[in-house]
Amino acid sequence: MTRDAFQQVGGWEERIKGWGGEDDHMTIKIQKLIQHTYELQNSLAFHLYHRQTNLFGSKILQDENPHYKINLQHIENIRSMTTEALRQECNQLFSQIGKPLPE
Repeated sequence: MTRDAFQQVGGWEERIKGWGGEDDHMTIKIQKLIQHTYELQNSLAFHLYHRQTNLFGSKILQDENPHYKINLQHIENIRSMTTEALRQECNQLFSQIGKPLPE
């Protein structure tokens, strides 16, 4: 991902705690905000291993990450946003990268 694309999507969502949903959150932002995407052939990527599960709301995930339900709410929030509302939020989020989150 280019720096410009990363900025357009507002970076990683810092309100997501632990693992569970952060990649889906980023994917939704990319799909809504980036006009042109493409796959790189023969490219290398690293992924932190975790038990495979595609069960949103899974009891296993909820037990492993007590913040999982809140993470899912963040996903639903951006999924329901208009493209323009999401763009405005991402612009605001990117300007806050590296700064402490409000309590």
